[in-house]
Amino acid sequence: MPPRGISITILTKGPVLTGMAAQRVIPDLIHPTIQDVMDVTEQRLRERFKPRPGGAFLSVAQAQKGKASKGHYVTHLKGAFKTQTLARVSDGGYLYGPWLEGTSQRNKSTRFKGYGTFRKAKLWVKKRVPEILQKRVAAFTAKYG
Repeated sequence: MPPRGISITILTKGPVLTGMAAQRVIPDLIHPTIQDVMDVTEQRLRERFKPRPGGAFLSVAQAQKGKASKGHYVTHLKGAFKTQTLARVSDGGYLYGPWLEGTSQRNKSTRFKGYGTFRKAKLWVKKRVPEILQKRVAAFTAKYG
């Protein structure tokens, strides 16, 4: 099963993004914009998976002193560039990732239907991309006019 993740791609087209101008745009605009989106995505996922007093994977009744989850799953959430214009934030294929997301066969046989965290984070981040891009374009325009 592929790792749960969110892919971030910025499509580049138009007269400004060809030839020599493209050589400036990718490292100074596109790459930092994707990095910002990756950072916001990782932050959102970490917020959603933060350990609770009872632990992320144990009910409060089950969690005994010293046995609650320490949020180990969160340490596997990482963003990485695949190409200059494509990045992905994923759990790296961690063992119980599908169960937490709700895409495992096990979810079909239990009452726990998953958190859908990656799906929800993707929708949340998608709404913020225009604002992130607008800030980066303003900085790029100020630098290069």
